[in-house]
Amino acid sequence: MTTIEEINQYLKELFEAHGIIAKSQGNWLAFNEAGVKVNGEIFERPVQKHGLTIQLDIRVQIGDRTLIESFAGVGKEKEEAVQDALQNFITNSLHVITAAFFDPHDKQVTRETWIISGQERTVIIGDVGTRGKVPSEKSLHTAWFKHLEKLIKNANLSEDIHWIRMYYAQMKNQQLACEVRLDNMTWEQIQEEMAAYDWPKSQDFFSLRLFMIIQGTTTQTSRK
Repeated sequence: MTTIEEINQYLKELFEAHGIIAKSQGNWLAFNEAGVKVNGEIFERPVQKHGLTIQLDIRVQIGDRTLIESFAGVGKEKEEAVQDALQNFITNSLHVITAAFFDPHDKQVTRETWIISGQERTVIIGDVGTRGKVPSEKSLHTAWFKHLEKLIKNANLSEDIHWIRMYYAQMKNQQLACEVRLDNMTWEQIQEEMAAYDWPKSQDFFSLRLFMIIQGTTTQTSRK
């Protein structure tokens, strides 16, 4: 499974398994009721000592904007790496996307109302995806998110729909990566704040990934 057509067929079956009907339209899957299009593409990365790594990009076209979520996949063979990346998509972002654009009753996300730029906004939050050996302290799973939440609430965001991805990784007590992206672009101020956060340290590798969508003030979600 390496071509856009093969990835799109997988996505089509995945959405339809959740009761969301899609129709192939060129290199896209079209969801007529919601006015949304989706596709996926695989990019190869240089071979590493631990195996083959690929990048999976999932694109969601919303009007004249395109949401892009990227996932790494690792495996001994390319197909194994692709399946790993697809599983990361399912675990981290699929239900945020379905809840935001197709099914407001999706129970596999958290919905909260935040005051951002003086307005109430619906925020759809996915599960935290982890890799490696995550420290067991309960504070790890709440304190960093509360810090991120505070930063987002204090940000100056437009009334449009926005999507945010947070990724953090460390090993041997050293930060390997801290990435915060807003609408596909590095959100430099928030990224710097999160990089400076007092994260738990461990000799073992661990990473955390979180995806959320802030619905626009006039966002209409398709209802089944």
